[in-house]
Amino acid sequence: MAQKDNGWRLTLGPNARMRSDSMQWVVQRRKDANGGWYDIGYVCSKRDIVARVLRENGCEFDRAALETLPEQFKDSAP
Repeated sequence: MAQKDNGWRLTLGPNARMRSDSMQWVVQRRKDANGGWYDIGYVCSKRDIVARVLRENGCEFDRAALETLPEQFKDSAP
C-alpha cells in the first residue's frame, strides 16, 4: 500500500537524498544530471541500514548529514 509523503527531503550528497512516509525512510538515488530520482531502499529500522543501502548503491553521501536523523525510524517525528 502506498503511503503519503509527509513532504520533507534530506539531501545527503550529489546523488543521494531521503524522504519519509508514515512507515519508513525512503532512500533515493539520482538517475541522471537532469534531476530524476528513483527509490533504492525502504528502511524502517536503523540509520546504519540507510548508510549501508547508500554504500551498496554507490551513492556519495555526507555522514554528518545522515547523522542528523534519529538513530531509529521509530524515533522520527510523525
